[in-house]
Amino acid sequence: MITDSYPFGSIEQPFVEPEIRAFLENWDVAIVPMGSSRTLNPACSRKVLSQVQVLLPRIPWNSATKARYGLLAAASPMFWQEVRHCSPMQAKTAWAYLSKALWARSAFKDLGLLGSMGRTLFYSFWLNTSALALALLRQDCGVGHVVSRTNGYDLYNHRIPAGRQPFRIQMKNNIDRILFSCQVGRDYFCRTFGPEAMPGQYQLARLGCSDHSAFERDGAGKFTVMSCSSVIPLKRVRLLAEGIALVGRDSIRWIHAGDGPELDEVRAFAERESLDATFLGNVPNDSLMNYYSNTPIDLFATMSSSEGGCPVSVTEALSFSMPILASRAGGGVVEQVDASNGILLGDNPSAREVAGALTSFLEMGRGRLAAMGRSSHKKWDRYFDVRKTTSRVVGLMEGLLEQ
Repeated sequence: MITDSYPFGSIEQPFVEPEIRAFLENWDVAIVPMGSSRTLNPACSRKVLSQVQVLLPRIPWNSATKARYGLLAAASPMFWQEVRHCSPMQAKTAWAYLSKALWARSAFKDLGLLGSMGRTLFYSFWLNTSALALALLRQDCGVGHVVSRTNGYDLYNHRIPAGRQPFRIQMKNNIDRILFSCQVGRDYFCRTFGPEAMPGQYQLARLGCSDHSAFERDGAGKFTVMSCSSVIPLKRVRLLAEGIALVGRDSIRWIHAGDGPELDEVRAFAERESLDATFLGNVPNDSLMNYYSNTPIDLFATMSSSEGGCPVSVTEALSFSMPILASRAGGGVVEQVDASNGILLGDNPSAREVAGALTSFLEMGRGRLAAMGRSSHKKWDRYFDVRKTTSRVVGLMEGLLEQ
């Protein structure tokens, strides 16, 4: 499995670990994290299962290798074919992308992965430069099996500054299966980058989580709204804060888990408006699940402006039987939230619209809120039970290995 940084840091942990556990029941597993030396800080390493081997790239990604592989990329016919109809900014992005992919290809060879191509399945958790490196190895060797997920920043054109995801044709032609976390993402990819290059290539494979059991709130205390995300422009945490402020500081207790460059600004806004707000900062996933289990939460809210798949933060809230308030976000949240278990706002709601939705929840009787919570848990059980989602991925990979 190729990751960005896991097992270093905690960002990928809730996505990656459930699948690793399922893989270990069937195969030997090795992880190759391809992040920078900053993200692969041993001090931030998670304890991984003893059966998992972690292989660190031995070729560093530093200024010298960036220059070397940058020259190789600039001399590559594949680069010039890619940028024929690109803007200068898109061409620069494609050059940087190919430079790192060529480095990753060399790093994989240096680790001895090339010799096992025929009996190993390579799985990139992101459709990024690592996936392109695997596609190039597949093209070079003509053997082996390659699978990649695509999740968000690596899926939508608008998620990168240049407005164009590079080298998608080369990836399509050399990756056996591309896994999508939601049907909306699969439809977007097919519409934007063309149909499958081989039968059964595009597969829906949701990300799930464990059951945290259905339970109902007793209605005591202030109405509590939970949110969990990085505090960055994409997640629009400030918008949620503004909506809460319009409802009134005496009506809602707001708890947010996650940090980021906008945290100080959002905290300052909450203080100016005298909101009953608690900012937990970055919380390890295990600790966050324990917090949910021991904290009365009436509503989970997310105002993200874009999601590549079904957000795992919402999936976790479903497993805890929480009603959901969300913006459509152009992604799989539409597969998680409907009138039975919450309120789904438009793509770009105003603070007043957020406040209106919050007021609707406040005015609901406890019976209606409890029914929404039960509906959330049913959605988790039907679509996001980790036992079902990981079984789906294992089945897809077993099918490839049997070919």
